[in-house]
Formats: sequence, C-alpha cells, structure tokens
Amino acid sequence: MPTHFEPPALRDCELPGVRVAWTVLDDTRFREAELDACLSSDERERARRFRFEHDRRRFVAAHALLRGLLARELGVAAAGVPIVADRFGKPRLAAATGAGLAFNMSHTGGRALYALARDVELGVDAEALKPLAHMPRLARDVFSPDELAEWEALPEAQRVLGFFGGWTRKEAVVKALGRGLDYPLGGFSVSLTPGRAAELLRLPADAGPLSAWSMEAFSPEPGYVAAVAARRRPDR
Repeated sequence: MPTHFEPPALRDCELPGVRVAWTVLDDTRFREAELDACLSSDERERARRFRFEHDRRRFVAAHALLRGLLARELGVAAAGVPIVADRFGKPRLAAATGAGLAFNMSHTGGRALYALARDVELGVDAEALKPLAHMPRLARDVFSPDELAEWEALPEAQRVLGFFGGWTRKEAVVKALGRGLDYPLGGFSVSLTPGRAAELLRLPADAGPLSAWSMEAFSPEPGYVAAVAARRRPDR
C-alpha cells in the first residue's frame, strides 16, 4: 500500500459483525495520482464528468478509499477489487469473491462513511445537520404518516436532528434493499425522536421479516448524523 494512501481504520459498531469507518475526503496527505491509480476505467470516466474540481477530487478519494478497504480485506491490489453493479445499480463484489463480504458507502460534502460485513445486506447513510427552508414539506414527502406525526410532535429545537435522523435511517434501509430513491419511502417506518433507539418499526412486504433487520444510528462527528441498516440474508 503506498505510504500516502492508507484507508481509514474500521471499528466495530453495535450491529454484530458490522464494521464502519468515517473519513475526511479532503485530507491533504492523499496523493491524487495514487488514488486515481486505484480506480476502474469506469470510475475514472465518471470522475471526468464532474463540473467542479472539488467534487471530482472527493469522488476519486471516496471510491479509492473504498477500494483500499476492500483490498485490505481481500488481500488484493485496490485496482483489482472486482466491484460490479447488480440489476438495481447497487455496487457489490463479484459473486465468486470475498466469501459473502458486503459493503456500502455514503458521502456527504467532504466526508465519507463506509460499512463492511459478511452474510448480510448493508446500507449506510450520513448527512450534515443543517436547517432546510422547506423541511415541513420535505417531511411530508418522505415520512410515513406515523413518522410525520412523531416528527411534528418534536420541539422545534429538535426538528432538524429528528428530520435527518429519520432520513438517514430510511436511506440506509433503502440502500440495504439495493433500491434507489424511487422506492416508496412512505411505505415503511423508522424511529426518529432524538435520544430514542434507532428502530425499524414497519417494513414493506418485499423487505422480509422485521426479525431479519437491525439498525444503528450515531453521530460520526459533531454536526453529522449517520445510520447503518443490515438485513440478514435469507439463507443465513
């Protein structure tokens, strides 16, 4: 592994067997040439399409560090990690690789969150806490009726944290399912009250039993919230 390209350290989270890493993508110790050398030709092409240089550099760093994490697990070169997309576009390791190793990534601004585990489907999301001008309208768009009632009952001072707490948990579930934001977000419910344990309260029929799911929510650093959702694979 090149001296200036060191993937972030993974740590255990509350979900058994799941490890997470949080990193700053704008770290000046990263040499772009070393990061770029880890990418696939498709990832390099996607990077070239960014309009703004800082967005391009963050994309390169996020994907190179993911490859570095996986390479460390698999004992291969980062550029040789066989990442493929499934029919919904979710990145996975090629079927014959990794003995059930699953991964997921989320990046927000200059930060990235990664999760790795075996024999589960993983989804992660991280968001920066910030007031949004149209938060009540957005809440009506993305929350189920019971989530919306829970959110509207929060004190005004807790609504930003409650909104992003709920959003990251829902996004983590959708990503664990391997689906995009066209998935009906109002069709399932999570807890979102600050200080309450992260829970999946109701799932759509195609998501399997609630007993197969687990979730953790946490703050990776001040000003950010994150969630990890894991679904046990049916054959496990």
